[in-house]
Amino acid sequence: MGYRSVYFSFEVEAVEGSVAEQLMVESVEWVKRWKYIDITELLGNAVRVTKETAKKFREAVGQALGTIILSKPLLLNEEGRNLLTITSKKGVLHLVIAHPTSEKVA
Repeated sequence: MGYRSVYFSFEVEAVEGSVAEQLMVESVEWVKRWKYIDITELLGNAVRVTKETAKKFREAVGQALGTIILSKPLLLNEEGRNLLTITSKKGVLHLVIAHPTSEKVA
């Protein structure tokens, strides 16, 4: 699923002892075991979600009544936020959100 990369918050080469060597060996082995698994989709060319989430999103949009008045991808960093204000006439407003960590959507 996607690319693999390993980051260290210290200079591994400057550390003495077996811990640094173990970190390097294990990280290289972890990256070598990578294989592509087709389980995600780039929804709306904006957010990578599981194929299951993408399917549920499309179904929810398909079942929503009325006219789509806004379809906008919002790209955020992990700690980012965005406020979306929609002025609507009297009635019901349906909002469908797809996010890789939907528990963070409030």
